[in-house]
Amino acid sequence: MKISKGQLILISTGDYSDYGILDTFRALRDFDTKEVIECYFTKYPLQSEQYEFDDDIFILWLISEQLVVELETVEWKISSYSTVDMDG
Repeated sequence: MKISKGQLILISTGDYSDYGILDTFRALRDFDTKEVIECYFTKYPLQSEQYEFDDDIFILWLISEQLVVELETVEWKISSYSTVDMDG
């Protein structure tokens, strides 16, 4: 996937009940996600092994490489079980 400078990125992990949003970032420059992951695995080869990938280390690396900057965000939960959540 191609990411453009300035684009907002919502980083998520998992599937189904394990799905979660890690955080929101802004791209500081254009990049290709496949190329970035390949570069990361070159520096941290054990991270490419099954069950060894550490999301937190990867995100810290993205920030240290000045690819992204973390944004201050707030969650607004609008419903639960198809019922409006007035307290958010």
